[in-house]
Amino acid sequence: MGGASLRAFEELTALIDKGYPELRSEWIQFDTRLSSLTRLAISQTWLDEHGLAEYRKTKGADFGYIPIVEDEKKVAAVLKEGTEELDDVQSHVPEIRLYKKSRKDLKPTQDAFFTNTKIQEFLQRRHIQEQDRPLLKELSELPKNILILHHNTFSFARENSLQDLQKEKGRIPPNSRGLDGTTEQRLRYCDIMIEIVQKYEWFTAHDLNRTLEAL
Repeated sequence: MGGASLRAFEELTALIDKGYPELRSEWIQFDTRLSSLTRLAISQTWLDEHGLAEYRKTKGADFGYIPIVEDEKKVAAVLKEGTEELDDVQSHVPEIRLYKKSRKDLKPTQDAFFTNTKIQEFLQRRHIQEQDRPLLKELSELPKNILILHHNTFSFARENSLQDLQKEKGRIPPNSRGLDGTTEQRLRYCDIMIEIVQKYEWFTAHDLNRTLEAL
């Protein structure tokens, strides 16, 4: 598949999305074991961020695909093989899944926070609904120490995370201000995470906290 073919594939996806808006397809994804296709499609920024700048393209558009988080470590192995055709692929070469957003009307894509690789991967693997995504941005703007303070909260509490957050709200002293944030900021953290746990379960809140800590 060349650049023209990949562009045609994306345009076809856009037409299907336009003709069947009820599908609301947000992602384009394909699987490959080819070095040539991976190099063609993968985000040049992602390559830079993951120490693979040597595989950047010298010309052509940046299609902006990124691997799903489970396949990140396989990308280097695929690129190093240098395979151009399917007949050249050896059995030891892993398959990787590459994806990117297909809907141009998703407002978060205009914000640098939502173009961060780690955030895009989190949105995909946890299937966060569009209306809930501003909550992630709001959490990211709270003091980092609040996130660090809750590093193990959800892994310890697990199914009791909702009750623990509700109890924590009652223990936050009024008019406090320190490294762990103000009373209002700590209460807001609890309120947002309570909403996340209620809607997506405790393991999504755990994943979200760890993801934001790593930014």
